[in-house]
Amino acid sequence: MDRYNGVGYNEFLRISPEIKIAWIMGRRSFQIEKRAKDMNIGYLVQSCAGKNDGFGKILKETGFKTSETIYMGDDIIRLAGLSVLLWMLAKK
Repeated sequence: MDRYNGVGYNEFLRISPEIKIAWIMGRRSFQIEKRAKDMNIGYLVQSCAGKNDGFGKILKETGFKTSETIYMGDDIIRLAGLSVLLWMLAKK
């Protein structure tokens, strides 16, 4: 990592402190836990059977509604989670 790593993200959190970030991981990693802590990630779910399970856990813990969330994935496999989120929003 260089000295600019995370600068944009940290500035985003500074000007938008009301926005909470969550990471949902299918596996467990000490490095991910450390990175999440370093980046002030609000919620970290690891070792979940599926992204939807992790998403449901976060909603239950926080009291957020699906309509108060956005979803972002980093590859094509993550589209399954997006389709479930869109379905949940459409039901409302």
